[in-house]
Amino acid sequence: MNEESVDQSVAFGGQAVVIQARGKKSSRLAREMFCDSRSCDFKSQRQPIRLADLPDGRLTLTYFDAASRNSSCQKTGSLGTIALSLWSAVQYLLCQSCDQGLMLHAGAVVFRDTMFIFPGPSGVGKTTLTATLVARGGIYLSDELVFVDKRSQLSSGLTRPLNIKFHGLAAIQSFLVDNWEKHIVKTSVGYFVPHRMFHEENWVYPRPERKISSIIFIRKFSPGPFRLRPMSNAEATAMLMSCLINARNLEESGLLLCKALASVVSKFSLECDNEETVPVAVNRLLATIFCGDD
Repeated sequence: MNEESVDQSVAFGGQAVVIQARGKKSSRLAREMFCDSRSCDFKSQRQPIRLADLPDGRLTLTYFDAASRNSSCQKTGSLGTIALSLWSAVQYLLCQSCDQGLMLHAGAVVFRDTMFIFPGPSGVGKTTLTATLVARGGIYLSDELVFVDKRSQLSSGLTRPLNIKFHGLAAIQSFLVDNWEKHIVKTSVGYFVPHRMFHEENWVYPRPERKISSIIFIRKFSPGPFRLRPMSNAEATAMLMSCLINARNLEESGLLLCKALASVVSKFSLECDNEETVPVAVNRLLATIFCGDD
């Protein structure tokens, strides 16, 4: 076994975790999954997530869940299996105690100095929409987790490789740089693809914290042309609540924070019958939001 080792820290939303990786595969996975994450003080954090190579080529992941009386959670599997498990563990631990703001299931991109977020459940098209804007020169923040500070309303995304599902690859494959297949991790549901595979110069560190300008809620509907329509504050608030991960840690389950956010941003519903229509819909989306710009 290669004795390479990495201690990779991940700080986000006022919380932090450390990944202790031992072995060549585990170390590479920890670095590539969170190479753009903010660092933190190792000494002040909870027990680390542990990754290790096994002699048979598989990897093992272990972490302690303080919410379950410090029970140990362990997973063994292929590189792709552990990549998904590592992301789930990091997201869970970061959101578990976060009470400083909203933790949302959402993609996030800064495009033409405007911050967009795309809340929604898994599989609805967040990553496809995110990747489309990144390919056009947007600054990638996240395709899955966004934090909104409850005091300042400044927002940030937890940057990781984009988790492109098998059914979504056709919609964005033409945006990828040459030899992208050499830089991915294949999982049971798709591929983890580094954002630089969409735009080689997309390396901005530290990632900007700024206020959200527009929220785009992606929805699926029966076959037909895509639709883009404005949303009311009440409708947007309800949709934000449905994407909120840490509601139990917030006053009134985060309702007032979601309501306040919905009241100060532009918000749209983007309704598509499948992910292949998303890149086409982006043209109309940008024309609507930047109407009147040069």
